[in-house]
Amino acid sequence: MKKIIAAACIALAGMVSGQASAYTLTQTEGSNGSLQILAEGFTLFGTDFGDNYDATNGNSFSSFYTQTFAVDTLISFNWSYASSDFNQSFLPDQDPAGYTKWSASETAFIGTTNLNGINDAIASGTTTVQVNAGQSFGWFVSSVDGLNGGASLTVTQLVETPVVAVPEPAGLALMLAGLGVLGLSKRSRKQVK
Repeated sequence: MKKIIAAACIALAGMVSGQASAYTLTQTEGSNGSLQILAEGFTLFGTDFGDNYDATNGNSFSSFYTQTFAVDTLISFNWSYASSDFNQSFLPDQDPAGYTKWSASETAFIGTTNLNGINDAIASGTTTVQVNAGQSFGWFVSSVDGLNGGASLTVTQLVETPVVAVPEPAGLALMLAGLGVLGLSKRSRKQVK
């Protein structure tokens, strides 16, 4: 029994440490963002245009770090956002970052939630999100300007918990009745011997 418990703990530890690597980095065309895997999470960097930014083009480039979930899952994580590209006179939110969801394998966009507020150069917090089976979930960092460097979003303490359906009272009663019948049948077998 101790060996089974130890094996389960090792498997669970492997699942937790491998969570960040289960995601895939994708970028919109022209983006030069990047990803850095940390001991307990990751940092997603947005596009840095450097001196090549053209304010007239109005383009926005994004880096995404996503995966598709097979079962309903509750995702909780700590996050911190930082941007050196803060220019209130141009746009109030140069490099937004946050999370987004798509329906089945990123075929239809569901929505985006920014984790940084308008005019935030630095922000942090803790977030919990439920993702349904078949949906894709991930983080993004976009660059509207990126002139003074792209923003970054660091995610740590990532926990993914499958959502287990709670049995209906009638189903629970039926299950308990079934267990009672099994118990009685085992008891009667012992008495026959």
